[in-house]
Amino acid sequence: MTYLDMATGRYKQRFENYTGGTVPGLGKKLVKTISGLPNGKYSVTINGGASFTSGNGVTGGSTGDNLTVFFANDANTNVSVVDRNAINNDAFTDYTASDALVTDGNLEVGFNNIDAKGANWFVGSVKYIELTEPYFSYTATEIPAATATALTADKWYKFTAASTDNYTFATTTIGNVIYTTTDQLPSTATGSTATEIMALTEGTTYYIKSSTAQTLTISPQSFTYTVGEATSDVSYIQKDNTVTISYADLGTDNPSATLVKNFSGVTFDGNVISVTPTANGFTFTVPTVTAATDYTLAIPANAIGYSDGTGTYNAAQNITLKAPAVFDGTYYLYDATNKVFLARGGASGTRAVVDKYGVPFNLTTDGTNASLIEFVDWTGVHMFFDKDDHAACWLYTDGGSGQGNNRLFAFEKTTGGYYLRDAAKAVYIKHDKKSTTYEKEI
Repeated sequence: MTYLDMATGRYKQRFENYTGGTVPGLGKKLVKTISGLPNGKYSVTINGGASFTSGNGVTGGSTGDNLTVFFANDANTNVSVVDRNAINNDAFTDYTASDALVTDGNLEVGFNNIDAKGANWFVGSVKYIELTEPYFSYTATEIPAATATALTADKWYKFTAASTDNYTFATTTIGNVIYTTTDQLPSTATGSTATEIMALTEGTTYYIKSSTAQTLTISPQSFTYTVGEATSDVSYIQKDNTVTISYADLGTDNPSATLVKNFSGVTFDGNVISVTPTANGFTFTVPTVTAATDYTLAIPANAIGYSDGTGTYNAAQNITLKAPAVFDGTYYLYDATNKVFLARGGASGTRAVVDKYGVPFNLTTDGTNASLIEFVDWTGVHMFFDKDDHAACWLYTDGGSGQGNNRLFAFEKTTGGYYLRDAAKAVYIKHDKKSTTYEKEI
């Protein structure tokens, strides 16, 4: 563009600086800033001159080349300093600084003494400013979303992401495509090789070039994200148990998805607890609990999920965990009404009986409230029903693992004591005082 004022025939942006007494020495002596320019490389021409005015009593100067330059940002060209006491239009010369780089929209032009004996009087008018190589943002062709675009080899294009998400780059040879988010000069630009699926950020412009002519379609990737509800690996808990909470449905078909976990707000019985994150949930250690009591594990919303797209996270959820009627330990089972204990006897000491002495047993209860009863004097075997029909069988005390679920019992708290039942709670255990052996009663 030209800065010629057609009305006056003079060039616009005229600027001048005079220093008397002594030549001002090294440095920029006359500077004009032109703003609002597109970034890129420019060729800048001024019409002007530089003088050492020795006739005006100025000292310390000299004339000739390599004393003063005309500069435009980082580019400059030599200005031949003359010895004149007045600078008139007939003494002006055109000076051009090429490849002046503009990166912030601003172009500084002027005169710079590169020798302490340079000029002391400077006059210039901007004549031409030519954008010789613009940045991407000025010339790159926009690629519309989800539209096949024919790319010319080695030409730069631009794509602005409408949302933060993964995008597919559908093309014949993706390895020939590079991209960058840095606005640059096309001639020296560098970038990274694109991939078939790329995570893009909303509002960011991506500059794209292919080394070969081919068609490119950039589309938001349609991924699914699922979190679902949390489940516990146990329903019944005891102090120091490790409980595992899992989001079994957690998953996505986005291979680059970001899974976020923040379980800092999880509470147990109203108190914040420490948890250990796992791949799809967390674990925690049960604090002190009271037998036969229900507890609430509260998981706040947004504790786990995917940050991609608009975000997919868990909803707030409460899980009820129960403490069993009787904790693990070693016990006697006593019938206070009939004043007898659970013991072993009869049938070579393998039948469950009651007597006035009793035999202590180890009780272990799992997370489903199913309990094993192991007499302390006969470890490794458990009390069991000798038939699958628990309403029509006897109880023995030497059941191995082959007895399966027939070895499982459950204590149930009642007023003043406990019921002993099978784990399925289909029958109650009751002794026959006449035979002093244990049998069942529905």
